[in-house]
Amino acid sequence: MANVGGLVMDEAEFREAVRRLVNFAEMYVTSTFTGCKDFTEQSLEPLDRGLGEMHKILTEPADDQLALSRELEFKLPAVCAVVGVYVGETLRRTLGGEWIEYERDERGVEVLTLSLGDPEVAVVRPHGKVCKRIEDGSQDSILSYYEVLKGIRYSMASEGRAS
Repeated sequence: MANVGGLVMDEAEFREAVRRLVNFAEMYVTSTFTGCKDFTEQSLEPLDRGLGEMHKILTEPADDQLALSRELEFKLPAVCAVVGVYVGETLRRTLGGEWIEYERDERGVEVLTLSLGDPEVAVVRPHGKVCKRIEDGSQDSILSYYEVLKGIRYSMASEGRAS
């Protein structure tokens, strides 16, 4: 059972909701970020570049980007949630793991949580990393995030803790 925004879902309903979110995230990301066409490690590079452009628009908008900057700031929680699903699904497909729950983040947005094996060791919330990348810049790279999680996942596998 999953609790989503006050609604209780059984496992089948949760899986169907995840499937729909993943499909929507794929559609959004592939139409918004040039070069992202699948859920592979390679798709994270153009995605990270695009998030870097969003950071620049948000923090240093050119005069002709002021309206876009305000719009991005307003839509940031939703963008982070959707792009976070794309990043999370890429992690799931390339490193293994499973979507385990919805939760409400500190901004009040319903987001998915991903377990990369042992839920006591590797539970990730990709939407948070996406927000940090957009807000804080390249020091919060999605590529570095992926590499760190890949190292943790391989370490868990070698210790027999990965599912």
